[in-house]
Amino acid sequence: MEKLFLFALMAPCLIACKHENNSNPTFKDAQVLTFQSNDPSQFIEEIITNADGKVIYIDNWATWCGPCKSEFKKASPALHDKFKDQVEFVYLCHQSKETDFMPSVLNYEISGKHYFLQEEQSRPIFKQIQLEGFPTYTIINKKGEIVLSDYIHRPSNIKTSEILTELINENI
Repeated sequence: MEKLFLFALMAPCLIACKHENNSNPTFKDAQVLTFQSNDPSQFIEEIITNADGKVIYIDNWATWCGPCKSEFKKASPALHDKFKDQVEFVYLCHQSKETDFMPSVLNYEISGKHYFLQEEQSRPIFKQIQLEGFPTYTIINKKGEIVLSDYIHRPSNIKTSEILTELINENI
């Protein structure tokens, strides 16, 4: 109940936030952002630019997705803790009700950069990263190249950690 009350007080501020400078201790390093570009086909490029040369791990999820929420409980926080200073963690919420988005971020205390996408904003991203369902995890190297995009490399998969480590140690 206390979290819900706090959410009600904080929601207008969080929804209005526009860029990386948003930090709110209630959300444990979570930033709720909107894209600067009005062109959804530029959203992935904007994520790459804002990562400043870091490896990027994008979690494409939906509020109604059981496997997505299952990963949020333990695996996502563990992966974030392991790589928090070396990997840019981005969460793209697709095909969901906007009213369910913020409560989900609050409930699971998901650290990282969060974007809520309207259906028409999601379509170009689906094509760019071959997103066919949820969850889909996209890993981008320091050069801004998509290395993989699939449902297999979820936070709980040991291979995910290995791939991120390899990409972090890559010299470009």
